[in-house]
Amino acid sequence: MKASYGKTNPRQTSDGIQRYGSVTGLRPEMERRYRELHANAWDSVLTRLYACNIRNYSILVSELEGKKYLFSYFEHIGEDSPRICGPWPMTRQPGAGGRKPNPA
Repeated sequence: MKASYGKTNPRQTSDGIQRYGSVTGLRPEMERRYRELHANAWDSVLTRLYACNIRNYSILVSELEGKKYLFSYFEHIGEDSPRICGPWPMTRQPGAGGRKPNPA
């Protein structure tokens, strides 16, 4: 999905913070594991997010029409792209290819 930019959704705000949001489905059989991993985030994950200039990261689990979704939001500071930090190995689909993740 491509972002739409305009007066109420500027590409970058005057404070220099880029704000990102996303929605993805959460498979029912993965919810317990997801909650276990996110209940106590590893220090290495938090360090990597910080090194990638990502701040104020929040994820909300919600149910809509009987399906679970993850709604996420974060703020990126700095001139680089937050994409340089991904993809994260645990979130890649098997056989999806793509770049190797940058080391933390």
